[in-house]
Amino acid sequence: MVIGAFLLAGVAGAATTVLPLGDSITTGDASQGYRLNLWSQMVAGSNDVDLIGSLDSGGPTGFDRQHEGHSGYTVQQLADALPGWLRKYPVPDVVLLHIGTNDLTRSQVTQSAVMQQQLGRIIETLCTRNPSVRIYVAQIVPARDTAANSRITEYNRVVKQVAGQYSTTRAP
Repeated sequence: MVIGAFLLAGVAGAATTVLPLGDSITTGDASQGYRLNLWSQMVAGSNDVDLIGSLDSGGPTGFDRQHEGHSGYTVQQLADALPGWLRKYPVPDVVLLHIGTNDLTRSQVTQSAVMQQQLGRIIETLCTRNPSVRIYVAQIVPARDTAANSRITEYNRVVKQVAGQYSTTRAP
Protein backbone atom coordinates (compact mmCIF):
# COMPACT_ATOMS: atom_id res chain seq x y z
CA MET A 1 0.00 0.00 0.00
CA VAL A 2 2.93 2.34 0.60
CA ILE A 3 4.04 2.25 -3.05
CA GLY A 4 0.56 2.89 -4.43
CA ALA A 5 -0.07 5.76 -2.02
CA PHE A 6 3.34 7.27 -2.81
CA LEU A 7 2.60 7.33 -6.53
CA LEU A 8 -0.65 9.16 -5.96
CA ALA A 9 0.59 11.64 -3.35
CA GLY A 10 -0.40 15.14 -4.37
CA VAL A 11 -2.75 14.03 -7.16
CA ALA A 12 -6.26 15.27 -6.48
CA GLY A 13 -9.60 15.26 -8.22
CA ALA A 14 -11.73 12.53 -9.73
CA ALA A 15 -10.22 9.17 -10.53
CA THR A 16 -6.47 9.44 -10.97
CA THR A 17 -5.54 8.24 -14.45
CA VAL A 18 -2.40 6.09 -14.40
CA LEU A 19 -0.69 5.09 -17.65
CA PRO A 20 1.55 2.01 -17.40
CA LEU A 21 3.88 2.61 -20.37
CA GLY A 22 6.75 0.52 -21.70
CA ASP A 23 7.79 -2.89 -22.95
CA SER A 24 7.07 -6.49 -21.87
CA ILE A 25 7.68 -5.82 -18.17
CA THR A 26 4.78 -3.38 -18.37
CA THR A 27 2.65 -5.86 -20.32
CA GLY A 28 3.14 -8.54 -17.67
CA ASP A 29 0.30 -10.86 -16.74
CA ALA A 30 -1.39 -12.01 -13.55
CA SER A 31 1.81 -13.55 -12.22
CA GLN A 32 4.51 -11.42 -13.88
CA GLY A 33 4.93 -7.68 -14.16
CA TYR A 34 3.97 -5.05 -11.64
CA ARG A 35 0.52 -3.82 -12.67
CA LEU A 36 -1.73 -6.19 -10.71
CA ASN A 37 0.19 -5.80 -7.45
CA LEU A 38 0.40 -2.02 -7.74
CA TRP A 39 -3.27 -1.62 -8.71
CA SER A 40 -4.29 -3.85 -5.78
CA GLN A 41 -2.27 -1.67 -3.40
CA MET A 42 -3.81 1.53 -4.73
CA VAL A 43 -7.37 0.20 -4.55
CA ALA A 44 -6.78 -1.25 -1.05
CA GLY A 45 -5.67 2.23 0.00
CA SER A 46 -9.11 3.56 -1.06
CA ASN A 47 -7.62 5.43 -4.00
CA ASP A 48 -9.86 6.12 -6.98
CA VAL A 49 -7.57 4.91 -9.78
CA ASP A 50 -8.16 4.34 -13.48
CA LEU A 51 -5.42 2.50 -15.36
CA ILE A 52 -5.45 3.67 -18.98
CA GLY A 53 -3.95 2.51 -22.25
CA SER A 54 -4.97 1.08 -25.60
CA LEU A 55 -4.23 -2.51 -24.53
CA ASP A 56 -6.28 -4.70 -22.19
CA SER A 57 -4.60 -7.83 -20.86
CA GLY A 58 -3.30 -9.73 -17.83
CA GLY A 59 -4.96 -10.29 -14.52
CA PRO A 60 -8.15 -11.63 -13.00
CA THR A 61 -11.71 -10.39 -13.33
CA GLY A 62 -12.14 -7.05 -11.60
CA PHE A 63 -8.58 -5.93 -12.25
CA ASP A 64 -8.23 -2.72 -14.29
CA ARG A 65 -6.23 -4.24 -17.15
CA GLN A 66 -5.57 -1.27 -19.43
CA HIS A 67 -1.93 -0.44 -20.21
CA GLU A 68 0.45 0.61 -22.95
CA GLY A 69 3.01 -2.19 -22.58
CA HIS A 70 4.40 -3.41 -25.90
CA SER A 71 6.59 -6.51 -25.84
CA GLY A 72 9.81 -6.12 -27.79
CA TYR A 73 9.58 -2.34 -28.15
CA THR A 74 12.67 -0.15 -28.12
CA VAL A 75 12.85 3.37 -26.73
CA GLN A 76 12.56 4.82 -30.24
CA GLN A 77 9.58 2.64 -31.18
CA LEU A 78 7.79 3.79 -28.04
CA ALA A 79 8.67 7.45 -28.69
CA ASP A 80 7.40 7.18 -32.28
CA ALA A 81 4.07 5.55 -31.34
CA LEU A 82 3.28 7.50 -28.17
CA PRO A 83 1.59 10.59 -29.69
CA GLY A 84 -0.97 8.41 -31.49
CA TRP A 85 -1.68 6.31 -28.42
CA LEU A 86 -2.22 9.36 -26.21
CA ARG A 87 -5.12 10.49 -28.43
CA LYS A 88 -7.02 7.27 -27.62
CA TYR A 89 -7.67 7.73 -23.89
CA PRO A 90 -7.94 10.33 -21.12
CA VAL A 91 -4.96 12.49 -20.23
CA PRO A 92 -2.73 10.62 -17.73
CA ASP A 93 -2.15 12.15 -14.30
CA VAL A 94 0.60 9.61 -13.56
CA VAL A 95 2.84 7.67 -15.96
CA LEU A 96 4.84 4.59 -14.99
CA LEU A 97 7.55 4.35 -17.66
CA HIS A 98 9.74 1.27 -18.06
CA ILE A 99 11.60 1.10 -21.38
CA GLY A 100 15.10 0.27 -22.59
CA THR A 101 15.62 -3.43 -21.92
CA ASN A 102 15.22 -4.40 -25.58
CA ASP A 103 17.70 -1.74 -26.68
CA LEU A 104 20.38 -3.13 -24.40
CA THR A 105 20.00 -6.91 -24.44
CA ARG A 106 19.68 -7.75 -28.14
CA SER A 107 22.50 -8.35 -30.62
CA GLN A 108 21.67 -4.97 -32.24
CA VAL A 109 22.36 -2.57 -29.34
CA THR A 110 21.05 1.00 -29.45
CA GLN A 111 23.65 3.67 -28.76
CA SER A 112 23.35 5.41 -25.40
CA ALA A 113 23.05 8.88 -26.98
CA VAL A 114 20.11 7.73 -29.11
CA MET A 115 18.38 6.18 -26.09
CA GLN A 116 18.92 9.39 -24.11
CA GLN A 117 17.42 11.51 -26.89
CA GLN A 118 14.41 9.23 -27.34
CA LEU A 119 13.76 8.97 -23.59
CA GLY A 120 13.71 12.78 -23.48
CA ARG A 121 11.31 12.78 -26.42
CA ILE A 122 8.94 10.45 -24.55
CA ILE A 123 8.97 12.69 -21.48
CA GLU A 124 8.45 15.83 -23.59
CA THR A 125 5.47 14.22 -25.34
CA LEU A 126 3.90 13.30 -22.00
CA CYS A 127 4.50 16.79 -20.55
CA THR A 128 3.00 18.41 -23.65
CA ARG A 129 -0.14 16.33 -23.18
CA ASN A 130 -0.31 17.21 -19.46
CA PRO A 131 2.10 19.84 -18.08
CA SER A 132 1.37 18.58 -14.54
CA VAL A 133 1.94 14.87 -15.20
CA ARG A 134 3.90 12.84 -12.65
CA ILE A 135 6.28 10.54 -14.52
CA TYR A 136 8.05 7.71 -12.73
CA VAL A 137 10.89 6.44 -14.91
CA ALA A 138 12.12 3.00 -13.92
CA GLN A 139 15.68 1.87 -14.18
CA ILE A 140 16.36 -1.37 -16.02
CA VAL A 141 16.87 -4.51 -13.94
CA PRO A 142 20.29 -6.20 -14.16
CA ALA A 143 20.94 -8.90 -16.76
CA ARG A 144 22.82 -12.18 -16.48
CA ASP A 145 25.00 -11.31 -19.47
CA THR A 146 28.03 -9.26 -18.34
CA ALA A 147 28.19 -7.10 -21.48
CA ALA A 148 24.45 -6.35 -21.37
CA ASN A 149 24.67 -5.61 -17.66
CA SER A 150 27.42 -3.07 -18.31
CA ARG A 151 25.20 -1.31 -20.86
CA ILE A 152 22.27 -1.42 -18.42
CA THR A 153 24.37 0.20 -15.69
CA GLU A 154 25.28 3.04 -18.09
CA TYR A 155 21.67 3.46 -19.24
CA ASN A 156 20.45 3.61 -15.64
CA ARG A 157 22.78 6.60 -15.15
CA VAL A 158 21.24 8.16 -18.26
CA VAL A 159 17.73 7.55 -16.88
CA LYS A 160 18.57 9.50 -13.71
CA GLN A 161 20.12 12.31 -15.73
CA VAL A 162 17.23 12.65 -18.20
CA ALA A 163 14.56 12.38 -15.50
CA GLY A 164 16.36 15.08 -13.52
CA GLN A 165 16.47 17.40 -16.54
CA TYR A 166 12.71 17.28 -16.96
CA SER A 167 11.63 17.26 -13.31
CA THR A 168 9.83 20.41 -12.18
CA THR A 169 7.71 21.35 -9.21
CA ARG A 170 4.63 21.18 -11.44
CA ALA A 171 5.60 17.90 -13.12
CA PRO A 172 8.00 15.89 -10.98
